[in-house]
Amino acid sequence: MLKFDFLELLGQPALVLDSSFKILYANEYARNRFDKMASLTLKEGLTFTSIFENSDYKLIGTWLIDLIRDHDKDGNIQFTDRIDVSEKLSIQLSFKKNFDDEIGVYWVIAGINVAKQIKEDQKLQLRYKEQLDVFKILFDMAPIGLGIRDFEGGFYKVNQGLLEITGYNREELISLSPEELFPDFKSSRESSLIHELIAKDSKSFRQEKRLKKSNGAIRIVSETINIIKDEKSNPFLVIVSYLDITEERDLQQKLLESRKMEELGKLSGGIAHDFNNMLLPVTLCSDIALQEIAKYNLAEKPELKPIKNYLEKISVSAQRAKTLIQKLFQYSQSGVYELFPIYLEQEIPKAMDIINLQKPSHINIVIKLEKGRFPILGESVWIEQVLENLIVNSFHSMKFKVTGNVFLRLFEEFGDVIMEVEDEGMGIEDEELNKIFQPFFTKKSSEEGTGIGMIVIQTMVHKMNGKIRVYSKPGKGTVFQIIFPKWNKIHKNS
Repeated sequence: MLKFDFLELLGQPALVLDSSFKILYANEYARNRFDKMASLTLKEGLTFTSIFENSDYKLIGTWLIDLIRDHDKDGNIQFTDRIDVSEKLSIQLSFKKNFDDEIGVYWVIAGINVAKQIKEDQKLQLRYKEQLDVFKILFDMAPIGLGIRDFEGGFYKVNQGLLEITGYNREELISLSPEELFPDFKSSRESSLIHELIAKDSKSFRQEKRLKKSNGAIRIVSETINIIKDEKSNPFLVIVSYLDITEERDLQQKLLESRKMEELGKLSGGIAHDFNNMLLPVTLCSDIALQEIAKYNLAEKPELKPIKNYLEKISVSAQRAKTLIQKLFQYSQSGVYELFPIYLEQEIPKAMDIINLQKPSHINIVIKLEKGRFPILGESVWIEQVLENLIVNSFHSMKFKVTGNVFLRLFEEFGDVIMEVEDEGMGIEDEELNKIFQPFFTKKSSEEGTGIGMIVIQTMVHKMNGKIRVYSKPGKGTVFQIIFPKWNKIHKNS
């Protein structure tokens, strides 16, 4: 029997009908085309019309048979014709009449083409490609960071904006694990969040994250997660946008701190005033009582000795309270003040006369002053208090060491005058470093500190147009740099 396997090589749909219009053969292209376009199955032995019997295309089988009969009647052995089924569906066919001794007349029908539908599909594909090209351009040109990622958190496509935020190149960023990019990332939490968004049919979710840049710097970013679903509402893609809001958060924090300081200043002034009034009789009475006891010989009246010790403790505590009140007053005074030209190389020795009285015996103070003049606009008393506070803090940080050094340096750098205090103490942890200028933050005991010394000296330094830099390594020590603009006018006139 004649074989029609060669039709598989045509590269297009083709089928063979005998003279009674039964299907002798249908190649794979034809079977797929009929199945895809009309959900019809071509089976050998079935009449062509019976295939369409229970479908929406019932008349196509009849039209095709009538078309073959009409051309056969006209003596056409080979022809091409088209059947317009609807406005969107047009079938174009090529026919050829053949003869075989065994099977008789048979027709080979090839080039089964759904012309208008294909044209529509082509338009849709072209439109899709155009939209995809536009999306790619917008994706890469977006002023914010964009990334396409899987449901586990890893990226497989990122835009230029995200590269600029992170500092990585494209290959590096895609190869990073979520934990490397986001220090606080937890896969279980992220997975739960994605599944919750899917379950609640939420389209997006916004949160803030800490992002670690390629240089190790930490930035705060606003992350918006968007779940993309297919036509069957199944999630298949996660598009994430990122916006660097570090400066915005820093500004908010500074504004919050400013308001806190303003309120604290008002509160401090009121507390200091009332506290000073209450402290005055305690100070006076303890001093008078000590003067009275001094009139007696304690050897003759030993019962007065413990009373004297109690009074001395009261007097010392009262003096500490008085110092605290003075600092509160200084902090609350944010009004008009006047700065004077002073030379730091002259002010430092004055301050050291007072500081040396408080120096523990196991600690050395090493003073290194560069040669030259170091004029600034400032206040002598404030310089004294800044140095005293910083150096006494250094004493406390080395109280458990057998011996230690505090270095006090004065030098000029890039037109600025720098006063530097360095110790060999226990250092400050990173998480605590940002808190040392917060009011009442202290790691000392209640006998050693009140937690307002650093905020007071920061206020003084800022009033003298200066700034403070702090470097610290736990177990190695701490360096405080007080930076003042050099008053060149004084230097030139002198």
